Parts: sequence; structure tokens; C-alpha cells
Amino acid sequence: TTEQSNASLKMLLDAKDSYLYISQNRKVPYDSINLQYVNNILTSQLKYVDGTAGLRLSGDDFQLNGKNFNDIFMIKLLYLSKFIGGRMDFSLSGKVDDYSGVMFINESIIKDYKTLNNILA
Repeated sequence: TTEQSNASLKMLLDAKDSYLYISQNRKVPYDSINLQYVNNILTSQLKYVDGTAGLRLSGDDFQLNGKNFNDIFMIKLLYLSKFIGGRMDFSLSGKVDDYSGVMFINESIIKDYKTLNNILA
């Protein structure tokens, strides 16, 4: 069956110095990313400069946590907002189409906040 075929599928991926594209203008830069898909569970670890993030996806349930991402990371991810300095931490969890989370931006100057305003709205 398809479920048995998926259960036996295993995938490992290691990549360096690239981006994960979320949309045409939003991307996640990384120095390294490791992806593992085993027993229908996807886990991933991402590093960018001093920032780290981890993802666990099992079925529709996920947890995503990140800490210590710099202003360049924030600008690439939230492309309509301009940040000067600072650090971003975040934590999201729930279903892929129904989740909640928190984002902390510390010690940063926000010059333009269109994306951030949309997030808060």
C-alpha cells in the first residue's frame, strides 16, 4: 500500500550556503540545513550565522523553534520590513493549516514595518 511504501521511504539531505524559498520575495537563508525523513516524520535543523532552528513535522502536526537570528535573516524572511540590528526568536506549533506561535524581536530598529504590520493584524 501507499502508506507502507511511505513508511519505508527514508531520505537524508545536507545542504550548505543557500536559501529555502517561501515565496517569490520571501526566503530563508542558511549556512547549513539537515533534513531527515524517516517513519513518516520530517525533522530538520537549520543554522545561519549565530541562529539555529529546528522543525518536526508528523502528519499535519508540527513544531518549529528558532533562536538568535540576525537582522539580515529577518529582512530576507520579512522582506517588506527593514530591520537594523537585533535578534529574532520564534516558536510555532499546531496543525499545518491552524497553528499559533510567538515571535520575539529584540534590540532592533524597524524602519519599515509592512510585513510586521500584516503579521500583527
